[in-house]
Amino acid sequence: MDLTHLQMPTLLQKIKNLAFSPVSRKILFFVYFLLLLATLYHVYYAKRIVPGVTVGNVSLGGKNLDQARSTLEAHEKTLDKKVTLKFDGKEYAVKAEDIDLTYDWEGTALRAFEIGRTGDVLRDTKDKIAGLVKNLSIPAFHDHSDEKLSSVLSEAKSLFNIVAQNAGVKMEKGKLVVTPESEGKKVLDDALHSTV
Repeated sequence: MDLTHLQMPTLLQKIKNLAFSPVSRKILFFVYFLLLLATLYHVYYAKRIVPGVTVGNVSLGGKNLDQARSTLEAHEKTLDKKVTLKFDGKEYAVKAEDIDLTYDWEGTALRAFEIGRTGDVLRDTKDKIAGLVKNLSIPAFHDHSDEKLSSVLSEAKSLFNIVAQNAGVKMEKGKLVVTPESEGKKVLDDALHSTV
């Protein structure tokens, strides 16, 4: 008795026997193409910052950690590290050295590298796709002396604050003169601190 016709087909034989319609072939090709792109993307950016990541106006996408840190350090040398506060025609400059401002470029580069690598697949995928079409801006890590900042801001407030004056009456050259009231102006401490 011949049992060859009762043999179980192998997986390869099953795949060959499937009849793919032209539409399903296109869909399958598209899926394979997307998988290839995703694989190439992840191989290329395995040790690099994902595209679109910026610190200020410095693009770090495609750079490794050392390149990112070097780029940020070089850019810092070109900066005028001064903030000018303006209010009612008065100006007050706050310089980086006045508050002992220092940047942590190593930490900033590491944070940039972590974008798209949190372990949350949905969030990471969203960040990676968003980085291809727009900038993913992160703040620079920095440190400063709170004591010196408070001192500098106190000086600025003394320049900007205007004390309110009540209306009054006074004698000038034998005549009664009414002095009008004037509104005071006060800088909000929290707003000023967060601005600087």
